Amino acid sequence: MKRAALVFIILLVLSTASMHAQDAQACTYVVKQVSFENPSGLTAQQLAKIRTILIGRCYDPVKATYVSQDVYGQLRKWGFNKATVYDRNNVQVLDANLHPSPIAIAVDFRLSGSDASLK
Repeated sequence: MKRAALVFIILLVLSTASMHAQDAQACTYVVKQVSFENPSGLTAQQLAKIRTILIGRCYDPVKATYVSQDVYGQLRKWGFNKATVYDRNNVQVLDANLHPSPIAIAVDFRLSGSDASLK
């Protein structure tokens, strides 16, 4: 019984390690730096929260994995229901020798007048 449990645990660990390796290979870029094109309307704490949400995320435009989805979701949580978040096609690759490559991105969003007046 103990031997079967040990074999099961070993197989579980090996399969988990294999899945993590596949996830890392599937990601083209990882966000390491975030800047903002137009940060007006948000507090420094809110901007810091968006940075923490994005840093470490996979960015793969081929697979339609963009950061705008995460930014838009967070803005809606704060009550900015009419916000517009733009996907940026220009990313700065920080080290092309690493895989996934670390990148710097610029986040651009616009808050509508009615949303901004509520905050």
